[in-house]
Formats: sequence, C-alpha cells, structure tokens
Amino acid sequence: MVFKSPGKREEEAKILRKANLALWVRSLIQDYEVIGPIQKGPRPELVEGEGIAFRPIGSMNELALNYITTMLSPKEFLYPPREVLFTFRKGEGFTEVKPELNRKRIIFGVHPCDLNAILILDRVFLGSYEACTELSRSDGYYHARRENTLLVALTCSRVGENCFCASMGFGPSLEEGYDLLLTDLNDRYLVEIGSVLGQEMLKKASLEEASPQDRETKERKLKALEEEMPKTVDTQDLPQILRRNLGHPIWAKFKDICLACANCTMVCPTCYCYDMVDRTELDLEEGVRERSWDSCFNPEFAQMHGGNFRAGRDSRLRQFVCHKMSYWTEQYGCFGCVGCGRCISWCPVGIDITEMIREIRGDDVEPA
Repeated sequence: MVFKSPGKREEEAKILRKANLALWVRSLIQDYEVIGPIQKGPRPELVEGEGIAFRPIGSMNELALNYITTMLSPKEFLYPPREVLFTFRKGEGFTEVKPELNRKRIIFGVHPCDLNAILILDRVFLGSYEACTELSRSDGYYHARRENTLLVALTCSRVGENCFCASMGFGPSLEEGYDLLLTDLNDRYLVEIGSVLGQEMLKKASLEEASPQDRETKERKLKALEEEMPKTVDTQDLPQILRRNLGHPIWAKFKDICLACANCTMVCPTCYCYDMVDRTELDLEEGVRERSWDSCFNPEFAQMHGGNFRAGRDSRLRQFVCHKMSYWTEQYGCFGCVGCGRCISWCPVGIDITEMIREIRGDDVEPA
C-alpha cells in the first residue's frame, strides 16, 4: 500500500489567516489526536533542536510552529522505539498485541525532510517500492499506525546550521505525501490540499481562495531557503563512488574518532533496524516478544556464530554512510538520507557526513 498525494491541481490551495489558526486547530483537537512540535523549555543554550519535540497537544498554545528542527523526528509515532508484538503463556499459545488506535491521528507541522523520511519508511515497512521482491511483506504494526495517521506538513521558515535537504532532493519543497501542506506567508498560511482526507480536515476552517501572488510568494521563499542551505552534497554518481571506495583511508582515519555511540542512528528519521527480545517471567509461565530500535554501530549488531563481520568502528561507520548514500538506492530506489543534518548535530565528536563524502569524492579515481 502506497501513501502518496494523488497530485494537486491549481485550485487545491487556500489561504488561512493566522488569526483563524487557533480556532481551526481547536476543532482538529476535538476530532483527532493531534501530535505537533512543542517547546520543552526556554533554554537558548540548547543544541539546535533539543528544545522542541513532537508530542500530543491539547491546545493551539502548545504548538511551536517556528521551529528549525527537532532532535527526534515524528517517526516514533509510526515506528515506536520499543513495542510488544505478542504475549505468550504456557499451554495457551500466543496473543498478538495490536497497536491501540482509538482515534484518527494527525501529525501536525512536519517539515519536508521528515515527511519524505516517512515516505521512505513506507518503502521499507510497506514494500511500496516496485523493485521489492515477492518475499516483501507489509509490517502490520507500522501499517496500522500509518493508515490511521494524517500528515499536515509545514514548509520550513528557517534553515538549520547542518541542513542539506536540497542536495538530497528532499526539501525545502515538497511535492507529495501530505494531506495538507502549510506555508507561512507572514500574516497567513498558504494551505495546499493533497488528499480527500486533507480536504475533510478543513471543513471547520475559515478559508479564502489563494491567489497566483500567494503561490509566487511561496516559490520565492523556497528559492531563498535553498540558497541559504549551509551544507551541500554532490550526489552525482555517489552510490558508485562509495562502492569504489570501501577501502578508502577515511574509514581508518575516523576509527579512533568515532565513539560508536549510535547517536546518529537513533536520531536518523529513516533508520529502521530493530532487535527482537523474548522476556519471560521468573516462573517461565508467560512472557512477551518485544521489538526495539537497534543500531549498526552496536558491537553486537553484526555478531554471528563464529565471529563478528563488523567488529571495528571503521567498518560500522562505513556501513552507516554507505547504506544511506549507496546501498539504499539499490534496495529502495532512493537515497536513505534526507539531509536533515541530525547525525551531524548530535555527533559528540563532530563527524560530518557531508565532509566525509567530499573527501572521498575528491580522492576518487574513476576506472578506465
């Protein structure tokens, strides 16, 4: 199952005055469970994104729509860090634990990079990429949450210090995948409608027709954001270049710098690896099977009978970079990096994936 916008027509755009935003959001909270970016505390010394988090909201006053980024993307509301898949009891067998979905959910204020990350996860968990084999299976837990979720995207107003989404083709513009797309035009929002369900969300909103000038203002804003992007990655032939440089000295260079702390994978909006653990009670009569996020940086991740095929930190760092920027294109037909910059922001030793790629590309020698 593919969750994509059917494409928008010119008339599928409205204007929502900021003065009317609170009333509309209040109506959404009455009808849906609304998840949005909230300010966790007034601490300007925090790392960019640390003070904002996606959480359930109870009023418009909680929303922090002028945020730059968050530490964690809203991925956790579709693919939780930890969840029980089923329980088991001796003599009674297994009982599936299905996600609790009491109300339709809206994730409100999702930036283009994070929404594109969700579309990438759709390829992973729903087998929505056409090259997936017949053995691909939809993940029922992800599918249930995804089908129950509406996405209200929000065009960025500012660029973060580590953003490079424009290089990856996943921002700052957004073409599909949203139910509604909001763009801040000072005293009003341009609201673009991407689905029938998005149209239904606007039933209680006080709207005006969008003008050609409103759309032009949005395009100028997107162009300005792209020009302000502080980091870049040249993706031309990048998958092939990385495959040619699996033995590049940069991996050894960072072997003693990288802490293998797994911060980069934990904050990445597209990382999907998980571990399975069976937990039993002391009497061995009952237990649960639990799924939790895992990381290719963990030493045990590649441990198998007879050894570990990624024992060194150099090989684990290489796997992370090459999976995002090379192998992913073969698996799912796109890059696995959306250019959000979180792996740079949250690396305690300052490893910058854009600089690594620049160094590898500079040393690359294309075979004759």
